[in-house]
Amino acid sequence: SSGINAECPLGRDATSGNFDSDIVELMAHINNDTISRVFLYTKPLDEAQWINLMFYHAYVVFYTETRNGKFWWSLEKNGEALILQMSRFIEDVRDKNEGEKRIKKTGYWRPYLNVEDNCAIRFRELYDYIIVDTDQLN
Repeated sequence: SSGINAECPLGRDATSGNFDSDIVELMAHINNDTISRVFLYTKPLDEAQWINLMFYHAYVVFYTETRNGKFWWSLEKNGEALILQMSRFIEDVRDKNEGEKRIKKTGYWRPYLNVEDNCAIRFRELYDYIIVDTDQLN
């Protein structure tokens, strides 16, 4: 499959019966939220790697603050889908992918923060660029 991960758009299982309301909630965030902080993380493709310089998986974490509260998001693409996650806790999106720990073994590897910066971009602008302008659904 390709496109935005339809299984858990807001970190909940689509079989819970709330899928339609999750999509409505997600679209409300996309249409109303402003991204104020952005972080670029990398992690090794394989935990057996000794260095993380040439082969790694990169993903973006960003922060929004709305009248409904503060939210952390991650956005990444794997071989199957474009995955957007949301939580009130950074650890849920920085350290996990679809509920699973990004790095399963304890020890040397941790998600590595490459860049962080302030910004003021509307979530809708990011969505339009990724989905409409670059056609990531195909």
